Amino acid sequence: MRFLLHISFDFHGRKSDPNELRPAFDRAIDWVRYAPNCWIVCTTSEPKIWYQRLKPLLHDEDLMLICEVGAPANRIVFSGYLPEFVWTWLRKVMPTSYGRPPTASVPVLPILSLPDEDAN
Repeated sequence: MRFLLHISFDFHGRKSDPNELRPAFDRAIDWVRYAPNCWIVCTTSEPKIWYQRLKPLLHDEDLMLICEVGAPANRIVFSGYLPEFVWTWLRKVMPTSYGRPPTASVPVLPILSLPDEDAN
């Protein structure tokens, strides 16, 4: 079963090198980094596995949050303001069993559900 995980870090003000984390993220089916400290990962591994992969790569004072992206009844709802390449990536990795993938439009205000693909 595929999961979408949102993984974010607080490097406690230190300069981080994303290449140090890349080997761990490359173990995913696919991933996208949309901010200096934020990744979305398409994976078959649960959050605790990702914690075990990433924690050894962090400093003791660093913070990390791993959240499964999903909603009840296998219906995933997206809302937010992100670059187009993130929405494109989400459409690419979302299996149809998870419901409707996000549309190409980037909503400015939060929405409860996604518009149809042809509603652009």
